[in-house]
Amino acid sequence: MRRRQSLWKKHKKTVIVSGVALVIILVLFFIPLATVPVKATETYYTTEMQFQPVTETIISREAYVEPIIQEDILFRDYLIPIQWGQYVATPCTLNLSDKANPLVQGNFATLDQMGTRFLILDPYNFLLFQKPFTPTTVYESRNKAGSFSFAPEYTQYYFVFDNLGYNNLRYFKLNVTLSWAQNITKYREVPVTQIVYKEIPVQVQRQREAIKQERRSLFQLLTG
Repeated sequence: MRRRQSLWKKHKKTVIVSGVALVIILVLFFIPLATVPVKATETYYTTEMQFQPVTETIISREAYVEPIIQEDILFRDYLIPIQWGQYVATPCTLNLSDKANPLVQGNFATLDQMGTRFLILDPYNFLLFQKPFTPTTVYESRNKAGSFSFAPEYTQYYFVFDNLGYNNLRYFKLNVTLSWAQNITKYREVPVTQIVYKEIPVQVQRQREAIKQERRSLFQLLTG
């Protein structure tokens, strides 16, 4: 027992020094004391200009066709005198070129308020009227006044007042117009929704390589 105690006292200092040295070595070896640069990938956000689809409403001019009724006055309060026992044929020439849906309209009247024979004839039937044949009329009346309307097929017609059977001078009044539809191109503003691509700022995620400072131990440095 005494020998052991003596041996312990003899080597006690050596053991303590060795233990302290071992602790110091372990601290230096495993505790991160050194700072070293390390490559790392980091995520960051940035704003970039990108073309993106955007819905917008614009005002557009749209063409459309609108039919406009045009009118040409051929006779206005045209006064026609007729001797007794005769007739008067008033020719009327129509310009139908480039006219859609032409229409001849008008009216007639006797100034003495007495009935008369009034006829509207195309060129062929007017020839028949002058011969001893019965023509086909476009319009016929035996009244003291009347109105007429027809779609012309020819460029010329005859308006006939027949005073046969009367023995006095008579006066007749005639009004005739030619109307037609003319297509006029007009424009109107209409809202139009469309998708366009515009350059706008957009936040995007990016990654990059960076150098970071990290603390490493001697063990990590030797084994890393």
